[in-house]
Amino acid sequence: MEINASGNYFRYLMRNDNYLFYAPLFGVFFKGGVWALSIPLWIYIIRSKAIRTFTNSMKIDNGQLLINYRKCFKNREKIFPIAGTILELRNYHDDARSPSYYHLAVVINKKTKYVVDSREGFTKETLVSFMSAFSGMILYI
Repeated sequence: MEINASGNYFRYLMRNDNYLFYAPLFGVFFKGGVWALSIPLWIYIIRSKAIRTFTNSMKIDNGQLLINYRKCFKNREKIFPIAGTILELRNYHDDARSPSYYHLAVVINKKTKYVVDSREGFTKETLVSFMSAFSGMILYI
């Protein structure tokens, strides 16, 4: 089984959940020195956003869990064995004004190795169906 994100990596980078991303724009309205102070803030924010991971797809194949993701504008892949791997679906609600979202955590030896965020374009239903297919694979090994 394979699930793909319906989101876009570049839209994910520009997501406005981090209000500091737009803070340097306010430096344009001030004179002189304040704009010079906002340049290091821009550099910090762009670097911190670029190192985030964006999951493109997840696939179960030949007893392995394959995760394709983007980080620092490069496509990468992680491979986990199905044996000994646990998937946990967690519900988060940060603020009363924002909707809740889900994290699908890949846990190996009681350590979280990878986290898939539903804000990247996965719905709860696709994550649950992927978990059920994953647990079905474990029963047949």
